Amino acid sequence: MLHTTAGYLFYSVVALVIYLYTAYCLREMARKQAFSRPWFAWVPVLDVYLLCRVAGRGIVWTILVMLPFVDVIFVAIIFMRLSRRLHHNRFYGLLLLVPIVQFVVLWDFAFGLRHSWEASAARN
Repeated sequence: MLHTTAGYLFYSVVALVIYLYTAYCLREMARKQAFSRPWFAWVPVLDVYLLCRVAGRGIVWTILVMLPFVDVIFVAIIFMRLSRRLHHNRFYGLLLLVPIVQFVVLWDFAFGLRHSWEASAARN
């Protein structure tokens, strides 16, 4: 598409915004689950470890998530466990594998979008 300096700059800014957004949501999930080091969300590789910890798994699962080819299976399991830990249907976590939709699901996991809809519906 854009093979110019402006194009590379644009893609770099978009990648940075996506990274900051996902790190912020992961930090909020960890903070709400009372983890001692939610700042791990901002550090590459440690953020994968934190995601596994929030999902109820440890260092072994962090390594399994980083294995090429089979990582999709382990990532799907982690996302399903994360969804259950955050009081959602486990298949709701699989929506994290869908591009664009994942940003809404991350926001919901971090800030409880579903609970705000239920609260506004209860008031009406």
